[in-house]
Amino acid sequence: HPEIAELYTHARPGDAVLDRLNRAKKLQEMKKNHTESSMTVARAALDAQDLSTARREAEAAIRMDRREGAYLLLADIEEAETGDQGKVRQLLSKAVRAPRDPAWVADGIVSERWAPVSPVTGRLDAFEWRAPMERLGQLIDSRDVEPDAPVVAI
Repeated sequence: HPEIAELYTHARPGDAVLDRLNRAKKLQEMKKNHTESSMTVARAALDAQDLSTARREAEAAIRMDRREGAYLLLADIEEAETGDQGKVRQLLSKAVRAPRDPAWVADGIVSERWAPVSPVTGRLDAFEWRAPMERLGQLIDSRDVEPDAPVVAI
């Protein structure tokens, strides 16, 4: 779980970034070939300015699970390593189109933190760690537009 990985890598305040990177790698040894493990190492490597490790692990995460957070992380790495704004924009574009990262979801509500009950129904243990359902934005219906409404030009 990414929150546990974050807590583990930052367990001792004041540790050097290389110490956090080593803890992330140790954590990865327990759960090899897992998206969260690779992303944890990539984040720690980016903090430590070990950009080749950061890129390798972020790309591995994308191969395992093409999702928003992995592309955003790779965009951060690209910007730090090359500063190529074209490539950064391309990665950000992929992030926008990629499936969302897993989050705590209950009854259609996405929460940043787990809670014991659903805010909608009050059901106990309703929150699940999963990717939120994708939703379409509100569709424009021609019946909603008044035919005689003035058009404002700017």
